[in-house]
Amino acid sequence: MIKQYLFPILLLITFSSCISRLQRPEIRGTVTDFEGNPIPGAAIAETQSQNDGSFTLKEQRYSQFLITELLTMEAPPLAYGFTITKEGYQEKHFFEMSTHGGGARKGNTHTIDTIFMKRAAASPIDPKLFEKSWDVRSTQNADTLFFIHPNFQARCITQDCAIFHQQYSKAGIENSKNQRATTFSGIPQFTVTFQKENQLSIQMIQKDSKEAILYKGKWALKKDQLELESKTSPLHPSYTIKDFERNYFILIRNKE
Repeated sequence: MIKQYLFPILLLITFSSCISRLQRPEIRGTVTDFEGNPIPGAAIAETQSQNDGSFTLKEQRYSQFLITELLTMEAPPLAYGFTITKEGYQEKHFFEMSTHGGGARKGNTHTIDTIFMKRAAASPIDPKLFEKSWDVRSTQNADTLFFIHPNFQARCITQDCAIFHQQYSKAGIENSKNQRATTFSGIPQFTVTFQKENQLSIQMIQKDSKEAILYKGKWALKKDQLELESKTSPLHPSYTIKDFERNYFILIRNKE
């Protein structure tokens, strides 16, 4: 008699049993402008940034039928995103995905790097934002230059940043494979340093050589134009700044 009802009971328990899965971890971060000033009151999903620009999104979980887990024999994927908005600033979009991240235990926390927001109204770029060393990739004739901050990978946390990184990677791959005898043949990446007092330094290392080629010159920022003055540098003398962000930007050659 007991055996007769045992299987239906076990089947009912299996279908009715649920397991907790992660929908979104607790997320902590900070929102600032390009100068590093905190932006309070920015809307991030269901919350807002505090006076110091910090914000916290609570962990979200859901229940999954145990039978589904038994059939797949693996934890579910994790995908979540949110939009950051603030009046007077361009909105930002954050997205994260992990193949089996849904199986994380309760109490999962993700601390993201600072999210820099650009003002919606066009405003002059602060020259101090350039004064650092940048990793650069170029098209074959230096018509387009892609600049990234050395810590770009850790700071690339928004969708627009991810799209830019695809362009940056493509430029490096094309130059690595390029067989034409151009200045950038075999140079997937080089370094440009904008120093104080408008001093410019460009360092290139050939792919198959450890010897560095160093170019010196000067730079000047005029609204959305960047001028490079160097008698020996393979870069062009004038570029238009496109898509300037705190950790990356693009230069487009001005036709002479």
